[in-house]
Amino acid sequence: QTLIDSEVKLLELFCTTDQHENALLLAEDDFITIVTDGIMDKMSPSSSPSGLLGVFEIPDGDQKIETGIVLASISDPGNMGTLI
Repeated sequence: QTLIDSEVKLLELFCTTDQHENALLLAEDDFITIVTDGIMDKMSPSSSPSGLLGVFEIPDGDQKIETGIVLASISDPGNMGTLI
C-alpha cells in the first residue's frame, strides 16, 4: 500500500483469483492481471507468495531511492529476523 500511495508509478499489479478483490482496492482494473497460483509461485521470489505482486517504474535520478526492505504478512518472526 505504501508504494501505491507514493509518487512511484505502478505499471502492473499481478494477483491470483483469490486476491482480485484486494487488488481492486489498490489499483484500477486496467493495471491488474490475474494469474494462476502456479504462475504467481514462479513470478514471486517469496517461498509463500501473498497473491499480490506489483511492478513499479524506477524513478528518475532526481529522486532519492534509499535501501530498504518491504515486509508483508510475516507468518514467522524468525524469518523477519533473518532478513533484517
